[in-house]
Amino acid sequence: MNEKGERILGMRVAFFDEGEGRLVLLVHGGGSKLDWRANVEPLSQRFRVVAPDLPGFGRSEKPEQDYTLVFYDQFLEQLVKELGETRIALVGHSMGGLVAARFAAAHPDIVERLILVAPMGFGPEIHPAIRLMQVPVVGTLLGRPSLAGTRRLLQTLIAKREFITEDLVRETFELQREPGAARAFASIFGTLVRPFRGVVARVPEAIAALGPRTMVIWGKADALIPCRHLGIARERLPGGRFLVFEGCGHFPQLEDAAQFNAAVSDFLLSTNPA
Repeated sequence: MNEKGERILGMRVAFFDEGEGRLVLLVHGGGSKLDWRANVEPLSQRFRVVAPDLPGFGRSEKPEQDYTLVFYDQFLEQLVKELGETRIALVGHSMGGLVAARFAAAHPDIVERLILVAPMGFGPEIHPAIRLMQVPVVGTLLGRPSLAGTRRLLQTLIAKREFITEDLVRETFELQREPGAARAFASIFGTLVRPFRGVVARVPEAIAALGPRTMVIWGKADALIPCRHLGIARERLPGGRFLVFEGCGHFPQLEDAAQFNAAVSDFLLSTNPA
């Protein structure tokens, strides 16, 4: 995969852009575009697949500002315009799932299909470490990466341990050390979370209209955002498609990439998504 770069809203943004045809936009969570490493090339055999590093993450610019859901909504809207597209399929993971859901609800004219992967926003329970990001001292400590800490983090996120390679640990650690990365991470999660109360920014009720055009995927063994939130998603998204990946943690797109890519392709190509 070749990394490209553009200036969006005055910021340098790094992204993958592979394939041709219908645009599938992949929005990562608290990691980077590399969270889609097992998906970009397979999906690009049938679609144009774009996976950006959100501003504040990965190799994209990390200006000193507040990173909010409104900011990321504006970013996605401008990115779609810069890509020359008017209708897209939007895939969001974790925090990116919350960003994607809100964007789709606000822009139903742009988003024709929505795929949410272990998304934030459907329930209050999340891993305690994320809740504590709102506490200034704790957030600062958590924002100081180490190789050992990165390995423990990945062991929490990924249920299938064979995917936690030394290369993945080192790569994740290096991205966490990017100048401004800790500040951006604390900023966005600080706007989403209050201590001991879970996610503040719920997925809007307006998303219900997107039900028949939405698929939700969850790993059964997700320790970060529990799979039981899928039940709430079913209530919010009548007519949607819901899949549980057995044995997978918070990254089903990595832990069972073949099943994930097949499910996404089938959903996007189906004439009757529900």
